Amino acid sequence: MRTPQVITGLPAALPLLRHACTISSSSNLGRWMMISNKLLLITSVICLAACTTSTQTQSPSPVEPTPAPTDTQEDVKPPTPEPTDIPDPFSNLGQITYLVTENYISDVYVVNADGTQLTVWQPPIDGLGEIAWSPDGTRVVIVSDADGDDEIYVANADGTGLTQLTFNDAPDRNPNWSPDGTQIAFYSMRDMIPDYEGPPPEIYVMNADGSDQTRITDNETSDTCPNWTPSGSHIAFTSFHYSYLSSRINIMRADGSEETLLVDMPGDEGCPRWSPDGTRLVFESRHRDGSSIILTDAYGMNELFLTDGSANDRDPSWSPDGQWVVFASDRNGGDDLYIVSAIGDELTQLTLSPSQYERAPIWLPGGYIPVAP
Repeated sequence: MRTPQVITGLPAALPLLRHACTISSSSNLGRWMMISNKLLLITSVICLAACTTSTQTQSPSPVEPTPAPTDTQEDVKPPTPEPTDIPDPFSNLGQITYLVTENYISDVYVVNADGTQLTVWQPPIDGLGEIAWSPDGTRVVIVSDADGDDEIYVANADGTGLTQLTFNDAPDRNPNWSPDGTQIAFYSMRDMIPDYEGPPPEIYVMNADGSDQTRITDNETSDTCPNWTPSGSHIAFTSFHYSYLSSRINIMRADGSEETLLVDMPGDEGCPRWSPDGTRLVFESRHRDGSSIILTDAYGMNELFLTDGSANDRDPSWSPDGQWVVFASDRNGGDDLYIVSAIGDELTQLTLSPSQYERAPIWLPGGYIPVAP
């Protein structure tokens, strides 16, 4: 908090001096002739001091002009702030789930956004790979390889009612709920079976009960990580181009039409996530030295580096109020979770588990939901 500036300069005896000046300006000369010479001398000194003080002005401090930018100045990325203590505002931002892998076995952990009350959510099936919570928090989609390859299942938030949705001899991954909870987008490699010489991974959409599975992309790129816009009208996704071995972020209508490029930067961009209000997009950008968490507007422009890319920062997820982003990183030697503000000026370490691999954090929709440890 900035300290209020106190303006000084007038003496404490200002009322007395003003009175003296008032007397000195009187036009009653006869009254002054009756005052003794000693009082006249004292009054004259006071008047002189008062007049001198009243005419003083405080000189402003010189302001150095800001140098104009030159062509030789480099476009330097803002440094990532150092981790700080968890601020109080996180206590009202619900829970975060994430996957912890140790000895090739993954569990689902649940923690309050302020780092308190860490619990374990036991999935209703082995071979856990991914999870995604429904918009109302009552259901969860699970990716598991329990039957030999990655398939998609759905269950209630308390783990009951497990139902298998996909049945293929190829992986189905990256499930993402539509905003109204009626559909699930995912990518599948089923079109490459049986000889893996067919089309690369493509984006599919199915109903929440697994019916009407429809491929909505059909091209020579590898399309993964779909993410619905909050309005439900469009889907952003990662598109890997084999011709120049780099990935970009594309966007299309929810039926697969009007596919177009959304984000094209020097790195490999992926894992797009829309903000709750749909006005911003956060994603990871991989490069030779690591990966950064970057934010743009809804048109893929006006990028802001939330992290500087000095570590492997990945798997971003928005807070329900759109003010924070949680992500996984190895910046301190281990694979832990961090929270950064959506303007990149505050960084908080949420977890500290040196021997565990933590990934895929998800800020639970709507705050707290009834997950059972």
